[in-house]
Amino acid sequence: MPYIDRNGMNIYYEYLHSNSLNQQIDTILIIHGAGMNLRSWDLIVPYLQQHYHILRYDLRGHGLSDKGPDKLTWRLLFEDTLFLVEHLNISSFFAVGHGAGSICAVLLGIFKPEMVLGCSLHSIPLFSPKSTAAKFTEHRRSLVQNNSIELLADHVIPNITLYTSDSPEISQLYEGFYKVSLETYFELWEAFVDIHDEIFVDLKRNTKPVVIISGDLDPIYPTYLSGLQTAYIPNSQCMTILNSSNMTFYDQPEETYKQIHHFFQNGNASPKSEDAFFKHYIVNYLKGWKNKTKLHLRPY
Repeated sequence: MPYIDRNGMNIYYEYLHSNSLNQQIDTILIIHGAGMNLRSWDLIVPYLQQHYHILRYDLRGHGLSDKGPDKLTWRLLFEDTLFLVEHLNISSFFAVGHGAGSICAVLLGIFKPEMVLGCSLHSIPLFSPKSTAAKFTEHRRSLVQNNSIELLADHVIPNITLYTSDSPEISQLYEGFYKVSLETYFELWEAFVDIHDEIFVDLKRNTKPVVIISGDLDPIYPTYLSGLQTAYIPNSQCMTILNSSNMTFYDQPEETYKQIHHFFQNGNASPKSEDAFFKHYIVNYLKGWKNKTKLHLRPY
């Protein structure tokens, strides 16, 4: 099995080569969310592999990766990711993240812009204000009974995919979720709350093309939140995948792949017009929205 040792802690990963015969193939780094593991990307991998090499791995305490003795922090997880990428001599890549993994993906683009070609963020957990993030974490903690993760899994998993409870796809998600300890799960969320305000400050520094993808039937992060999040992340846009929930790449893997691939090949392409009226209208509209955002959508 492909493990990499970092200070005595094993990180499980898979580096899958593309099926394409092209000489120049980019790599996609995909990072799962809290309670998930690299298997959560299984359904979209065959599509991505048509054009990209794929690097995926299990976060600390998830899947087949060790937890290690250290308390989870975003710096630790960030450094794990860089350690893996550098070990494999990958000099540049696209970063794709789901949930908590989206935080790591966008931070890679901000702090390592020379390596990251672009980002695709799925259900990125940005809350305003910080107290909302804390309440979100406490709500999930309230679902724990008898020191068991079972009720928490019953709350999360049916809300992140449209697959039915008797499907093998749901069973796979439950199997992975049950392997994560409560300590690991909540350390990850608490680490996010700890740096919540810092993230909003860091996001202003983004220079990489970013797409925020959401499902039209996502009850956790409704699609309108993606539009609001683009107000915080420069050089970003949002896309909606129809007939999908939180894990669009699980419910609609082919369509999600098409949108990711199109974005990575075209960047933040936007309609252009030489008409002076339209230019004036758009500029003033953006100014008005920016002022509204400052007044009503401030993250802190």
